[in-house]
Amino acid sequence: MHPIRCATPADARAIAEVQVASWRVAYRDLMSETYLAALSTDRREAAWRDSIARASPEILVAGEPDAVLGWIAFDRSRDPGAPAGTGEIWSLYADPAHWSRGVGRALWAGAHPRLRARGFEAVTLWVLTGNPRARRFYSRLGLAPEPAQVKTFEMGGRTLEEIRYQGAIGSARPLPADEPGAPQRFQPPPRVL
Repeated sequence: MHPIRCATPADARAIAEVQVASWRVAYRDLMSETYLAALSTDRREAAWRDSIARASPEILVAGEPDAVLGWIAFDRSRDPGAPAGTGEIWSLYADPAHWSRGVGRALWAGAHPRLRARGFEAVTLWVLTGNPRARRFYSRLGLAPEPAQVKTFEMGGRTLEEIRYQGAIGSARPLPADEPGAPQRFQPPPRVL
């Protein structure tokens, strides 16, 4: 199991490094090589340091104090008109060297009790439609795509599309105990109807 803890300002650089590394691998078929090569770890570090200081969004990291393997950022939904009881996973990234090793699942499990404690009953997130790996991951967690909730935007000279996924807080399903990286102590609460 991967230890999960609240991010500190000292984690900002590692958070930025994981984000840039993940983008360069996950989005290499979606964004231009030039755009991905130009991603600035320094700019992202400054932005994440500010977010951590403001505690908005809330950020959890997986790993030891000297090694961030992944992170998750969450808060209330940013979608216009979203009900007050809706939280949002703003970002979830794992170092590509640690994909499929339970890092994302552990981060997801760590965020759930914190979202519930803040009174959220539902959670949403946006994912690029051209990222099948992430879409499978979110579906395995019990989140469902909302086909009517799609956004198109320009980034790095390319037109990209995102789709919103949604689910009840606590909808994450634990991995089988024998699967690597399974959070052994996580038990999801009953589904909110």
